[in-house]
Amino acid sequence: PYPVIHAEPKWNYNILKREKRGKITDNFSSNFLSMFVSYGIKVSPYTFHSLRIGPTWGMQRNFSKIGYFKFNTGLVYSHIFSTTPVRSGLGLPIEPLLDVQLGIIF
Repeated sequence: PYPVIHAEPKWNYNILKREKRGKITDNFSSNFLSMFVSYGIKVSPYTFHSLRIGPTWGMQRNFSKIGYFKFNTGLVYSHIFSTTPVRSGLGLPIEPLLDVQLGIIF
């Protein structure tokens, strides 16, 4: 198991423009800039904690009447806190982020 705590404050920069054009803006259907923050803990024989933080650009749209589609991309700083040597990607602290979500709105 790999539980993750995720927070992402967003600024929906074109929501008023979409509303003026008569497009749907329910459930924040617009483009946005955000600060992606993620903290995870992997519990295994090699337990480690990971932190990812960085600016992103994305878009969120309604999908049918009960769902949404969200696409998010950017560059994030990634750090792994570990007692054993663990490397990610090329060993660089900056990684590309590609996040795609389908969700249900209650």
